[in-house]
Amino acid sequence: MHNLNQQLFFTVNNLANKSIFFDNFFIFLTNTGFKIILIAVVFYLFFILPLKKNNSLEKLKLWGQATLITISTFVTWGVVWVIKVMISAPRPFEVLSGTKLLVEETVKTSFPSNHAAISFALATSVYFYHKKLGIFLFIIAILVALSRMYVGVHFPIDIIAGSIIGILISYGITRFFRTKKS
Repeated sequence: MHNLNQQLFFTVNNLANKSIFFDNFFIFLTNTGFKIILIAVVFYLFFILPLKKNNSLEKLKLWGQATLITISTFVTWGVVWVIKVMISAPRPFEVLSGTKLLVEETVKTSFPSNHAAISFALATSVYFYHKKLGIFLFIIAILVALSRMYVGVHFPIDIIAGSIIGILISYGITRFFRTKKS
């Protein structure tokens, strides 16, 4: 498994420094684009979408959904950070020679990927209420996850674990509150 993890990492990471377009795209996505997308989606869910409704009950329902989506994302972030502190796994560039590092990473723990976890948590919880936007966010989540290997800061196992954590937490929180409401 360890060898497969490294092989998959190098399969993606070795694509770095071959295309200025892809290098810039993945650097932007992993550093800034990821945050812009999070903020834009939260803004859309809390402000833009409810403004389209005239009915106060509908607005309240949308704000409740946006709140649950935000809670799922924050809970995911907290769980990932607890796991990171407990496991404290090194990043690829710290243990593998030949890693193409395209970004500076100040946090020294690799497992699990917080970017993947948050991206997949957001996509999962949004999908429950807004299918088309959720599908779009799953595509973005996959690109964010790949960007973390491309720029040299995460192993595939970090990405897989983060993705699963994000999906399970969002699914669990959303299902719990949807069941309670009924």
